[in-house]
Amino acid sequence: LRVSLAHKLFVWGDGRAPRGKRRGMHSRIVVLAAVSLLGVCQAFVPSPLLLDKKLAASSASSARLRGGVCDTAMSAKKPEKVVIAGGGLQAAAIAYYMSKRGVVPTVVERSKVAAAASGKAGGFLARGWGSGPTRQLHEVSFDLHETLAEELKLEGYRKLPTLSVSGGKRGAGVDKSIEKGEVPQWLDGQVSSARMMDTDTAQTTPDELTNKLMDASGAKVVIGKVEGVEQDG
Repeated sequence: LRVSLAHKLFVWGDGRAPRGKRRGMHSRIVVLAAVSLLGVCQAFVPSPLLLDKKLAASSASSARLRGGVCDTAMSAKKPEKVVIAGGGLQAAAIAYYMSKRGVVPTVVERSKVAAAASGKAGGFLARGWGSGPTRQLHEVSFDLHETLAEELKLEGYRKLPTLSVSGGKRGAGVDKSIEKGEVPQWLDGQVSSARMMDTDTAQTTPDELTNKLMDASGAKVVIGKVEGVEQDG
């Protein structure tokens, strides 16, 4: 499948560009929604967004995250058609927020939505575990996940504290017990130490989140493999 572009927008939604050209858009659950949201703003607003002590844009156009919603004053015309490569969590979030702005994209996916890591990750969320330039994205994204859970009526989302636990000695024959479908012997209930690690944490079910984002976007999902991009204009 080759995608032809004529003054249209093409988004790599799963971090994989064709022919090995990586764009560095990894589906990190904690910052995913905020990063995707910024990606949509950047797509509509030519001027680059800046993330410093506060989220701001150039003087030509303004964009900010307010209560988990990207409020953008768009001077640029919305793209007529959008194609997103990949059906992972990154792609689903981009499709969802584009649909909120009246742009319903086409998603090209090799097998099915949330087929790889986006459907099998642990979905652990923490407000304060970010550092450096992505720290504020962690904070914004943490709140945004709660908003998405309400909007999409997610059953797998829950806010809960995180414990750091050191268990007892692991018994012998763990592998054999697992092969037999039994409870591993090292799960003996013995705890040598435990401490509260963080109270501002949560967990979501990535497979549910990805599929519900995609469904809510109304995007057309096409099963196929992107092999290249042809651009006219």
